[in-house]
Amino acid sequence: MESTGIYGEKLAYYLHESGYKVSIVNPARIKAYARSESIRNKTDKIDCEVISRFCKAQNPLVWKPASPEEYALKELYRLSSKLTKGSVKNFKQA
Repeated sequence: MESTGIYGEKLAYYLHESGYKVSIVNPARIKAYARSESIRNKTDKIDCEVISRFCKAQNPLVWKPASPEEYALKELYRLSSKLTKGSVKNFKQA
């Protein structure tokens, strides 16, 4: 799957827990691979086919989920960042 930050993370955990091997790849790598195949159009169907061929050709590393402690720490960091950015934004508006 393409890396989409937190949006794809829950799907990756679900697939991993269901016994699937999951690879999370930088979208720029997939885009470059598509360009190397002279693919210019972008639809969900084309994206799926390109990602499938990319994985067969490049054999990306299998993703390993973070430990529960690491996951909790990431969530706390995300929350802290949101709160800090919100505080700075609100402070500038005052």
